[in-house]
This record gives sequence, structure tokens and C-alpha cells, in this order.
Amino acid sequence: MNLARFGRKMKGTGRLTLDSIYYNDMSFGSRAIDIALSPSQEYPDALRADIQADEIPLSIINSFVRLPEDIALHGAVRASAAVDGLPRQADISAEALPVGVAAEYKPFEIGLSLGQTPIVMSHNKVDLNGLPVYGADSTFIALSGGLDLNTMRMNVTLAADSFAPVKLPKSGPIPVYGDLATDIRGSVSGPLDSIQANVDVTILPTTDITYPIDKKNLAQVKPHGTVNVQYGTADGALNLGGQINVDDGFVRYSPKVYPVMPFHVDSGSHIAFNGPIGQTRLSVSASQKVKADVESHEEDTRRVDFRTGVRLNGVVDSIGIESIGFFLEAPNDETITRELASVDEETREGLAATLLATGMYVGESNVAAQREGYALSSIINSRINAALANSKVGKFMDVDISSGQNQHAVGKTNDMNIALSKSFFKNRLRITVGSTISDNPEVNKTNGLFTSLTADYRLLPRANTPRSGNSSLYLHLFSQRDYNNILEGELNKSGIGIRYSKEWRHRELYRGDTITRTYDLTGDAGVAYRSNNSIGPDVTLKSSIKNLMGKGEIFTLKGNGAYYWALRNRHPGDPKKTDTYKLGVNASLIFPYLHWTGDNNPEGDTRYMLGYQYENIAGGYGVHKLSGSFTYFIRSPRNPYITHAFTPFSLSVVLMKAESDNLLDKAAEYPQLIKILASDEFVPSVGYNFIYNDYRAKRHVNTMFDLSVKESGNLINAIYCAFGQKWSDPKKLGNITFHQFIKLSAELRNKFNLTDQVSIATRLFAGANIPLGNSYFTPLSEAFYAGGPNSLRASSPYAYGPGNFYSAKYNQNFFHAGDVKLEANFELRFPIVWKLYGAAFLDAGNVWNWHSTVDLFKAAGYEDYATKLEIPEDLKDGIINNPYFARQIALGTGAGLRLDIDGLVIRLDLGVGIHAPYQTFKYTKDGQPDTTRPINTYFNIPSALDALRLNFGIGYPF
Repeated sequence: MNLARFGRKMKGTGRLTLDSIYYNDMSFGSRAIDIALSPSQEYPDALRADIQADEIPLSIINSFVRLPEDIALHGAVRASAAVDGLPRQADISAEALPVGVAAEYKPFEIGLSLGQTPIVMSHNKVDLNGLPVYGADSTFIALSGGLDLNTMRMNVTLAADSFAPVKLPKSGPIPVYGDLATDIRGSVSGPLDSIQANVDVTILPTTDITYPIDKKNLAQVKPHGTVNVQYGTADGALNLGGQINVDDGFVRYSPKVYPVMPFHVDSGSHIAFNGPIGQTRLSVSASQKVKADVESHEEDTRRVDFRTGVRLNGVVDSIGIESIGFFLEAPNDETITRELASVDEETREGLAATLLATGMYVGESNVAAQREGYALSSIINSRINAALANSKVGKFMDVDISSGQNQHAVGKTNDMNIALSKSFFKNRLRITVGSTISDNPEVNKTNGLFTSLTADYRLLPRANTPRSGNSSLYLHLFSQRDYNNILEGELNKSGIGIRYSKEWRHRELYRGDTITRTYDLTGDAGVAYRSNNSIGPDVTLKSSIKNLMGKGEIFTLKGNGAYYWALRNRHPGDPKKTDTYKLGVNASLIFPYLHWTGDNNPEGDTRYMLGYQYENIAGGYGVHKLSGSFTYFIRSPRNPYITHAFTPFSLSVVLMKAESDNLLDKAAEYPQLIKILASDEFVPSVGYNFIYNDYRAKRHVNTMFDLSVKESGNLINAIYCAFGQKWSDPKKLGNITFHQFIKLSAELRNKFNLTDQVSIATRLFAGANIPLGNSYFTPLSEAFYAGGPNSLRASSPYAYGPGNFYSAKYNQNFFHAGDVKLEANFELRFPIVWKLYGAAFLDAGNVWNWHSTVDLFKAAGYEDYATKLEIPEDLKDGIINNPYFARQIALGTGAGLRLDIDGLVIRLDLGVGIHAPYQTFKYTKDGQPDTTRPINTYFNIPSALDALRLNFGIGYPF
């Protein structure tokens, strides 16, 4: 230093080199600065030092602030300062000019820079005064507040609008790419040795992110939401909180051999932050709609709208292809919804994958899937529809082909339905022509060439906007063949109506969180004339709310009503005999999680259902139907192979009011009406399923065990008994006799893996429905059946039972229902070439009743019906307690081929019957059974042709 003293004053210039600087035992290293000293103008007996420091590297911050190892500071600052006063009370003013200053998050090369705006300190306080910190482009975060050297404390606030912190190029260091826009609000405060950062980062709806799962599969989403970031320099802990919602976008997923499919992201998808970044959980659901033909017991084939897709669920650091799971829902079909809620996750994924690949729903409630030819016709239909959609015909008009069994006045027939649609006037008018081709000539003659003609004209030509949502209003004209029931027969219905639908999304505040709900409203109203000389209105309203509570819940409410007045032949004072009307309402609430108290619940689903339907059929017939249930589907947190399905309550009530004489006359012509006569039921039940399935694990022996228990009416009967009634006395709840039973079933499947490609698969099934106390028989809806491509493969579906019953006249499903079922299957699987496998199998089983059908009619008060319907007395041999039980076990064998392409199994089985459980006869020359020549040997199949049964199916039978 060159110093000069003038009395008590001193001045001079020089360079000061500091070899070592420490602050709270942290080293600043060595530094050199230029200093100019002069007498202080503010403080007596003090000096003023003007300091110039060039290119101070930011790495010096690491000496007094503990930064994470993944964060690096780059650049330097040029600083000038004035220090005035005594050492114990220095007054510092300074200005620092950033030179290439940037902070980088090294793993993903994310950087923030200061630009060239100087940072000013005045009298020991740094005032940032809106200092901009730049991200990937010209957007910036504004910093306010500053640092107080008197207390060595920092208090900085952060604010940014539409800030892009990073560029996300494709194939960059970050495993996502796209556009990112954020709003930022937060603070960084505290003493320098213990700084706390608390920042809210809001992802704006303009963000569009693509996450490549692997080479073929990706998720493209538009997230929005707020993440809270907390960081403390004292412990170096980085914690995240909050949730980002994903309500728009799609997931492209190609599961093995299936084609690449885009699934649109569902409302309720989100990314949840809870602690360190490695614990961030991605939960995205994406779906598409698929139509499939489904047929339940004793019902017509119906077209069901399925919602199927994929879910990405897992921690971000470990998410991959194994984190993707299929899901499948049928929100408008109560039967299938119940079935899907009761099966395990692997079964549900298999049903979804098969539906996407083949257009088939192969669940147990779809009895058509057990019918020979269903799989082949479904695949053919889906492939024809796909081919036509991509052909010149498909560019000119839309073609939809489906097939299945339908009820007509002459009985059930196999039908092929063809619909041709064409749009006009810029898609404002759409005309559809439908035709049904049946295997029954009488149906074709009745229907003619066209069975339906519809015209839909869009009344809202204006474009939809995001604010108002998607809405449509159509004028609907129609003329179609309509078959409601046997009592009314085949009708032609023509009319006019209005169709309205609207869908919109709305961001709402729910329990402190902002969530996006999706609302759907659909309404149909019209007036129709029917060919039985009746006319009246028909109204249907449906409303649904998706993401009801912010976690993907779906609430649906549907109501419908119709009234058809008879135009002539009215019965004065009694419209029940001349008018037809119906009224119904159904509600469902589905939680994609377990809906009960507590925060540490295992994964699962919860489903609530409630519905009522009344129908009055002209002639004095009325049907009341009430149903309700709620079910928990629980995945065990301790064992990934165990699932539980628990139905704490289920109610099914069916009441038939009819004039017996008229109905009896019709039942002689249509035996299906027996089901109506016997359909009164009141079933309050509780059910439980225990499922163990380790088929996904690589083991020498794979096992699947399904134990099902269901009870009905026992608790109610116990309450009656507590008040003095006997257990076996007939009892009613109100005016309704309730069914009382216990239904048990157990299924054990094993696959013994002899080598990597050779295995033995076995299946044992035993089930019994036991009527108790108040009931002499159990309802038909709880019956067992045997036969078909997934059961006894040498027979057609529902061909056997109960016991040795067989009737060529009344060979309908109703007559083959059983209270008890025993079945065993054995199959050897071995490779042939490439992915083609062979199989040899052996099947045995049948169903039996506790009581004969004649006895059931007597117990129900319909003793004369058995005589009038000519039901044979030997049907009594269908009971399980008979001396010929062993000979009533059907036996068959056969061989098959399986094409197994990474999980998609196409199966062809040739079954060979060995023993039929009923009495068979040799044929006459005309090919008719000769009742004078019975076959009494164990191999009792009349001919080689009768013994053969070819089955085509999708998936392994067990």
C-alpha cells in the first residue's frame, strides 16, 4: 500500500492480497483486490475504502453455501464496492456485474442465467429490485428482496409468468421433450448457513410434453397443476409436493404383437409429488372406445360400448414398459361392470388385450363367447370392418358388420347385422340403412331387405369452443323392426325425436385443490308409432361426472321412460291391459381406489350400483326389477399374487305380475316363458372371492386358485327365527318371498412346466348352490352350466345336464341349468414349430339339481304347467341323489393347435366324445334315433360324426 498521512487523516492506493478467508469455519480461499483509501466523509476518525475486484468466480459460493452435488455454478462477477466507517460498524455499498453467470442442474443440463443486469448493494443491504433470471429463452423469473449483511440473512421472493425454465428437445438429456411453460411464486430466505427455499411452480395448460417409454411407445400429455419445491442448505434435502393433472393428450402403446394404438388421456390422470424427486409417482390413464357384441343368459345379443386402454403407474425413476397395465370398463352395462369388478387384474388385462386385438369380449357373462363360431365370426367381422374402412367403399360410406343371436317371434336365430351410413351437407345430415340376415327364412321374410332406416340432422352447425365444450343437437327420424318380448311379438316402430349431447370440462376447487371435472349430458326424446296400433313418447336422459373428487371417480345417472297408448281395442278403466309403458333409473359411482377411511389403504377399486326398472306390457303383465350392490376389489399389499373381491351387499329383486291363463296358453307355444313364470326373485346377498394367481412368475408349478362364497337371505331368516319362527317356515319380506341359499365354488388350476415349452395344465372345478330354510330352490340367475369350448370340448355349450336329461324338443339353456357342477380338465401342451403348439386333452363333468324340474313347478304352484308343456318325467333323474351318478359324468378327449404369438393365443380344438351322460340310441336308416335299440355300453356315441366337435377360440381354455 502507498499511504500518505496528513495529521489525523490518511489516504492512499494499493493491492490487498488475502491468502485465506474463513466464515463459520468455511474457507473462501485466497483473493486479491485493488483498494483506494480516503478519509470518511460520514464517520469521524474512520476511513473509506473503494474496492475494485475483477472476475470473482462464483465457485466461491460453495465455500459458505452447501449446494447439492448435482448443481454447478458457472461464470464470475465484476464487483466494485465502497466500505465506509470503522471495522466494527462498516457501511458497505457495492455493485456486481454478472459475467456469464449461470446455475446448472448437471444430470439434465438445465440452466438459469442472470444476463448483464447489475446487482446493487446500498448501506449493507442488497436490493434485487426485480432482477431477471433467464431460462431457456427470453422468459425470466423476477427476484425481489435481497441480503442484509447486518444480520447475514437472505430474504428473496421469486415471481414469473409463462416462464420456460428449460428447452426440451427430442433426444436431449432429459427423458421428455416438448414445450414447458410455468408460473413461479416463492421465496428463498434464512441465515446464510441455513437457507430455506420454498417455491410453487405452476405448470400452465399450454405445456405439451412427450415421454418416450421405449422405442415404439410414448405418452404425449398436456399437464397442468402446481408443484411445491422445498430445499434447505443445512441438510441438502430436496422435497417436492403437490400434484400435476393430465387431462389431455394420448398414450401410444404397442403391446407385443398388437398394432400400435393411440389412447386418449382421461380426466383424473396426474403426477403426484411427495418428498424427494425419486418418489414422484406418475399415474396416467389413457383410453379409447371399442364396441363388441355380448349376449347374456337368455338375452338377445347386444352391442356394448367398452372403454379400454392403458394405465402408466409407477415411480418416475423406474417407470418403463412393465409399469403399463390394461384396464377395461363397460360403464353403460351393469352385467359386465359387475363381472369386471370381480375378476383379478391379470384377467381384466387379458380381456382388454383380446378385445383390442380381436373385437371380442370373452368374459364369462358373454355366453356367446362359449358358442362355436363366435370367435371366428367376431374376428372376421372386425377384419372386414377394418378392411372396408380403408377401402374405396370405406371412403365413400361407413360400414359396420356384427353378428350374434337375437330373439324373434319364431325363437332365437343367428343373425348378421349390416349397417351402411353416409353423410351429406358437410356432415350435417347422416343417413343409415340397416339390414339383418338370419339363418331362419321366416325371419328374413318378415323383416324384408331393410330392418332399419334412420336419418340424423345436426341442428347446431356452429363450431364448438373449448369454453362452451363439445355439444351436439340432432333431429332423429327412424323406422325399424323392434322385438321387445314374446308377449308383444315382432313390431315395426317409426317416429321422430331429438338427440342432444354436451361434454365440457371445468376447473374447480375441491377441498383446497384445483381439479378438472368432465361433465357429460345426453338426452333422447321422441315419439313413435308401433305396428300393434300404439303410439307414445320415449325419453332417455344420462348424465355423468368424471373426476368427481379429483382422483378419477366416475358418477353416472341414467333415467328412461316410455308410454305407448293403444289406439283401439282399449279396455275401459284398465290401461294395464291395453297400454305399454316403462320407467327406469340407474345410478353408479366408481372409485378407482378403495373407498374407506384411512390413508394407507392397499390398491383396489370400489363400485356402487343402484337401479330400478318397471315395465307394463299390454295384456295385464308387469315386471318390477330392482338391483343394487357395492363391491371392493382389493389387491393384497403383502402378496402380489393375492386379490380379494368383497361384495358387502348386493340386491336383486324381480317381480312378475301376469294373468296366469293367458300366459299359460302362450307358454305352451313358447317354452321360454317358463323363465318368466319362475323369475320372481328377491336375492339380498353377500359375496367374497379369494384369488391366488402366480401365472406371471417363472416357476416349475404355476397355480391359480379361486374360492367364491355367496350367501343370500340367511341373516334375514335368522332375524325372523330370533322372534320365534322356525328356520324352514316360508317367510316374506313385506309381500316378497326372499331367496335363501349359500353358493360355493372352488376352482384350482395348475400348470406343471416340464421344460421351457412343454407343460401339463390341469383344472378342477366344484360348485354347489344350496337352498336353505326359506327356499325350496335357488334362482335361475345363480345356476351352473356345462359344455362348450372352454369346458367340455367334445360337446356344444349347454349340451349336458342336469344329470342324464336330454330332450330334442325342449333343448334350451333353461332346461340345462344345474345346482351342482363338477368338472375336471387335463391338457398336455407341447411345441410343434415356431410359435405353433399342440395339445392333447381330456375333459369330464356335468351339472345336477337338488330337485327335479317337475318338483320345482309344484313348489312354485305351477304343477299343471309341467303336464301342459309335456316335460318328461325322467327329468327327475337330473337330481344328484341317484344311483347312476357315475354314468352321468360326461367324458371327452381330443387334440388341438395353438398359435401363441407373445400372449395372443388362437386356438383350434377337435373334441372327440367318449361318453354322453344321457341314454342314446342307434340310428335308423333315415338317421333318426331308434328308441327300440338303446346303446348301453360306456362308449355310447351313436356315430363317429356325432362324436366330433370342432372349437375355435381365443386364449387358453384354462
